Amino acid sequence: MVPSPRPCIFSECKRPSRALCIFCQQYLCLDHLKEHDDLISAQLPPLADQINTLSNQFNKGVLIESSSLTELKQWREYAHRTVDQFYETKYRQFEQFIQERKDKQRKELDRIRSNVNKVIQEQEATQEQINSMTESIRSFEQDVNNLQHVHFHISPLIIDENLIFIPPKTLSRALLSVPSAHQTMQSTSDTVMSNDNHVLAHQKRSPCARDIFNNLGEIVDMIR
Repeated sequence: MVPSPRPCIFSECKRPSRALCIFCQQYLCLDHLKEHDDLISAQLPPLADQINTLSNQFNKGVLIESSSLTELKQWREYAHRTVDQFYETKYRQFEQFIQERKDKQRKELDRIRSNVNKVIQEQEATQEQINSMTESIRSFEQDVNNLQHVHFHISPLIIDENLIFIPPKTLSRALLSVPSAHQTMQSTSDTVMSNDNHVLAHQKRSPCARDIFNNLGEIVDMIR
């Protein structure tokens, strides 16, 4: 006794099945097979629209100009202001240091000038006084020269690389993965013949064709 074909997956449908969807494993009649294919195919245009939108955004640099890049630019501006403020502070400290040294030297110069004028007016200078004033002038001259060549210890600015952490992988793996076009078909049907695109099978005494790429619309047109 020849077994009857499987019924269509839809309970209200009385027609026998003619094909098995290899993805959802559902037996479908020809009408519901076409409807099933239309539902699947209807999901493709929105995906294409999304890809086109993302492509336009990518070409315009919208994706690259992320909020993190904006924060990085803001950090750079803040760092420059911080360095400028530090420089201004140290510059003022240097000016204050020079001014204090010059004030001290001015007082020393006034003292030496006063002593020399006093000895000149008295006309009673001793060799010891002349030697002392000579040494004072020499020391003062040396101090002035030292001030002109004052040297500060300035350490180089070292930037810690850990101040800003950038993930080594910024692209999602989902963007780089491409689903394989190969599929495995599970069926109890006897294969009659096949080519690169279709498989002609015999299912419960009813011949049907299956697109190995699940392009069911072409199958229905071919059967009809």
